[in-house]
Amino acid sequence: MKHRIFTLLIVLLAFSVQSQTTRKVIVEHFTNTRCSICSIKNPSLFALLNNHPEVIHLSIHPSSPYSNCLFSQHNPSENDARTQYYGIYGSTPRVVVAGTVIPNQSPMLTEEQLVAQQDAMSDYSIQVNQFYGSNETIDVKVKIERLSGVPSNDDMIYVVLAEKEVAYYAPNGEDLHHNVFRKELESMNLPILEIGEDIEYTYNYTAHSEWVLDEIFALAMIQNSSNKKVLQAEESELVSGITGIEFTQAKEIVNLVYPNPFTREINILSGQSYQNIIIYNLFGQKVLESSSASTIDASELRKGVYLLELIDENGQSFATKIHKQ
Repeated sequence: MKHRIFTLLIVLLAFSVQSQTTRKVIVEHFTNTRCSICSIKNPSLFALLNNHPEVIHLSIHPSSPYSNCLFSQHNPSENDARTQYYGIYGSTPRVVVAGTVIPNQSPMLTEEQLVAQQDAMSDYSIQVNQFYGSNETIDVKVKIERLSGVPSNDDMIYVVLAEKEVAYYAPNGEDLHHNVFRKELESMNLPILEIGEDIEYTYNYTAHSEWVLDEIFALAMIQNSSNKKVLQAEESELVSGITGIEFTQAKEIVNLVYPNPFTREINILSGQSYQNIIIYNLFGQKVLESSSASTIDASELRKGVYLLELIDENGQSFATKIHKQ
């Protein structure tokens, strides 16, 4: 009888392990655009992360010790809240890996410290997707499923928006900023989920005038509120990776449109006649139309990603993405 119980426990344990999934590692990076030490230490961190593309990175800009940091001023309360959550407010640059605060050191994060957080398994899976909503909003859908383990009242969900790359010549000399925290969408306790149960949350947002919309992505993590360990994390694709309008894609028209990226004018190579040329934003809204078959003045368009549609003499539509710098 004891042998049968022991065998059953082994089977149940094996099933639980098999139903887990790999935990994604997230590095929360606390920095400041007026911090000279940050500009010295940040490059080694970015070099390390470039060697580990599987790791999620989020840069957060607290108001201390430099309250006039551009990114901190954009959203001071939420930037500060995250660094206060870990008890490291006023100390930059610092990193937190999967909820573990790394001591103040140089370099900020070593290969050994990062690798030590990898290959862990998680009881949760997360899916994060962005979709076009109505009235020029973006919908973020987060689906969480418990795969195994014992339910806990201490598990919480944290969902934010970040901008992949921001070009800004900062006072500390840094000119390109990565995965910049922009806005918090959610921070709350998760309900108890039994194994196999899932829950879905939907949020929507409108891009701030300071953001480059097509560079925005959503990031969600599940974190234990008592020990701050991150149990799972996931990020969505960029807004530029989704479209609100569908066309027949012709590979050959990619080479007909130049320069791409562009700054003012778009040129269409001659040799084929198009009766109409239309430019749409990523919400599928028409922003520019021209009957010219050679040059289009697009100087009034804001920086970002657009869809350019070419309509031939037979009324057939082809499209390609174009990027204004």
